[in-house]
Formats: sequence, C-alpha cells, structure tokens
Amino acid sequence: KKELSPEEIAARVTINPQDENLKPDAELAATPVVLPEATPATDWTQSGVIATKVSGHLQAAPDFKVDWRASVGGSSENKRIVAAPVVKDNRIYVIDANQKVFAFDAGNGRRLWERELESPNEKRDNHAVGGGLAIAGDKLIVASGYAYVEAMSLSDGKTVWRRRVDSPMSGSPAIMGNRAFVTSTHNEFYALDTATGEIIWNDQAIAESARVLSSPSPAVNADILAVPYSSGELIAYLPANGRRLWSDTLTTLGRYTPLSVINDIAGRPSI
Repeated sequence: KKELSPEEIAARVTINPQDENLKPDAELAATPVVLPEATPATDWTQSGVIATKVSGHLQAAPDFKVDWRASVGGSSENKRIVAAPVVKDNRIYVIDANQKVFAFDAGNGRRLWERELESPNEKRDNHAVGGGLAIAGDKLIVASGYAYVEAMSLSDGKTVWRRRVDSPMSGSPAIMGNRAFVTSTHNEFYALDTATGEIIWNDQAIAESARVLSSPSPAVNADILAVPYSSGELIAYLPANGRRLWSDTLTTLGRYTPLSVINDIAGRPSI
C-alpha cells in the first residue's frame, strides 16, 4: 500500500463538519433573508402542491384549530396510511389504509362519496399497502396497492379508466399536462396518458426487497423528470420519451445494522 506524502495529506479537505470549527462568512451573515409575499393554496392537486415540488411561500390559516374531523380506515399493524390527501374546488380526497377512496366537503367534513378499490384476486390478495392520489383536470388519478392505476370522476368517484400494471403501486402520481408519472413497489416507472390510461413509456430501476413504507412522488418540469427509487437510485429522464439523462446512487457505504441495508429514497425530490 502506497503511503501518502505530507503534501498529499495536507491537500485533503475534510467533509465532516464535526472535525472542524465552522465559522459563518461575515459578508453572508449580514445578508438579509426576505421571503416573498405569502400566497394562498386553495387547491392542492398533487403531492408537493405542484409538479416541480417547489411550493413556494404558502399562506397558512390565521388560527391553527380543528374545524371538523372525519374518520377513515386508520393504520394498524399490517396496514398504514401513507399517502397525503389532495384538494380541489373545496373538496378533499383521501385514500385510507384499507384502499378506500373518500371525497369530503372541505368546509364541513361531510362525506360526499366513497369507493373501495377492488382486489383483482380476493382469495390471494385480501389487503394491500401503498398507493397515492393526484388530480388531473376532472379526474382523480389513484395509484393502487392492488397493482393498477385508476382514474375516477371527481364528482362521483365512478371509474373513467383502469390500467393494470405488473406490481403494486407505491407512490403518489406527479401530474404535468396530460401525463401522470408514478412508481411501483418493484421500482417500475410509468408515464401514463391521463385521458385514456395508455402507457406512454416505462422504465425499470434496480428492484429492492426492502423499502420504507411511504408514498414518494417524482418531480417534473418541461425539461427533466427526477425519480427517486427504493434502490437508492435517483434517475433523471426526458419527460417526453423516457430517455435517461443521468443517474446517481444515494446510498451509504457502511452497512452495520439491519436498517442500514435499506437504501430507499423516501422523500420527494424538487426541481
């Protein structure tokens, strides 16, 4: 093994902040931080508010208090609510731990309709975990733990179209234009036409046997689509045709505990 010279050792730059005393930059410390004026978010049509997952400075309620409360199928030892609700036109849409979809009046909490997602094989698959929601126009795009994506009418929950896929869906769809982008538990990725459910293109990342129980969502704009996977891969695509632009792996080098072998990127990227 070659020994490093004193010059080579001196040229190394530490990346562990605990090994050095960090000091603020005097010029930057005097720079004022000014937020833009807060804007209300009356609609919240997908995870992260918008497709790029950059929500901006949102206006909160003047008083944080409970106006109403509604009950849906909650988490248990074998099931868990993982997806955030979505909102449009004073209606809140939720998918619960039992793969049921609800629509509530945002003003008073009155239940407007509910739909139970059907298992394609009730004898073998009597419950599912995962999934998510997004809104595209007048449709609620539902990614189901029963291995399909379904578009429902926002008004009454009736099925507009359903697209079967090869494995349960784990993430919340991202919507841009007439396309829905969503990931499965086996790290299969799909770009779907929101009008018809047609698969426009798809890709496969490295499959993982273990993951964090969450509902991640990709980030997308006109030029780039950033997708996190449970393998620790972050892959950037061209949204139009799925061509890979670049990829990176965000994993730890050391594996010292059972949890350290889970490489899942459970959070949302932003662009």
